[in-house]
Amino acid sequence: MNNLQKSIEKYKAVQKRFKETNVSTDTEFQRMFSGFYRVRRNAEWKEAYFQLFEEIKSKPDVTFDDILDGLYAETKRGEASFASKMLATVDDSMPIWDKFVLQNLHLNVPAKSGSEKVAAVKETYKKIVAWYQTDEARKHLDRFNKTYPDCDISDVKKTDFSLWSDRD
Repeated sequence: MNNLQKSIEKYKAVQKRFKETNVSTDTEFQRMFSGFYRVRRNAEWKEAYFQLFEEIKSKPDVTFDDILDGLYAETKRGEASFASKMLATVDDSMPIWDKFVLQNLHLNVPAKSGSEKVAAVKETYKKIVAWYQTDEARKHLDRFNKTYPDCDISDVKKTDFSLWSDRD
């Protein structure tokens, strides 16, 4: 099993446990999620993060903006990457924001601070979402499907994994 296949299995385990548990109190889920998504924050930040995660878990219409605003209110940090990973766990039709996605889409982290950064991040995330409707995104999905034809994750997650594995 190669590294990408191992990552897909870890992703599927995170998704499965997410559906079965209270993420604000399940330290095993928190460990799995933090390991998979490389969450390197202090205990206070993680407590706020996973509390918000549990709160939004049952909201089918939650948006990236909602999560980003909630994180900013609780932590005073515009955590785009972790907001997207929370959203993508709740709704697997939503893409993640990470450095490899930004790199492959030729986007940059907005160079602002505070609430201005939050507003700019929201606009950048809209660009990421829009990219998933392009022919280039379809090529990533097709390439993934040719390599892993029996993989049972969403098309957006397949594209995420393709972008994640396509790095300099």
